[in-house]
Amino acid sequence: KGLHEKEIEDLNRQKLEEEERKRKEKEEQQLKRQRVKEAQEKSQQRMEELKRKREEQKQEEERQLEERKNALMRTAAEAPLDATVERKFEPKKRSKKPKRDDDEYDPRLYVKGQVQVKVVKCTNLLKSDLIGKNDPYVVVSIGEQKFKTPTVRNTLNPEYNEKFVLDYDPAKNDAKRVKIQVWDNDRFRKDDLVGEVDV
Repeated sequence: KGLHEKEIEDLNRQKLEEEERKRKEKEEQQLKRQRVKEAQEKSQQRMEELKRKREEQKQEEERQLEERKNALMRTAAEAPLDATVERKFEPKKRSKKPKRDDDEYDPRLYVKGQVQVKVVKCTNLLKSDLIGKNDPYVVVSIGEQKFKTPTVRNTLNPEYNEKFVLDYDPAKNDAKRVKIQVWDNDRFRKDDLVGEVDV
């Protein structure tokens, strides 16, 4: 009889231990789910805060642009009328030589070959990110041909020292200039154009 009671006690103890183990596992799973939920909520809050700051920056830029526009309009309105007329109707000397823009579209000035472009560095780029500096890269293109430098992280003075060779055939390519663009890489939205130039 004593042995039987001991077996029953052992079974009851094992049952209690199993129930306790399951309870702890359930609590751990609930805790994990709670942590994941909290992390997702914090991430969502950060995204919303970043979106709000970007929107505020956009509104501020638009406000400043509108202020500059109004200032220019006030300056133009306050300028003397005779000075405006003199600038507008100032006589120009005629030249027999064609304008530079006309030269650019003269097919005789363009031959098939290669254009070599070396991107050395950029200095004092305009900051386009709210947090940290830019992540700039450079795109060099002529017509459909495009080449891109590596992205340099968190800097306004990136160095590349990248050399590109572009094939040019005036019979197949209507482009007359090489376009160089500086972009800011963005992980959460479309990349921002920092500046561009045609050469």
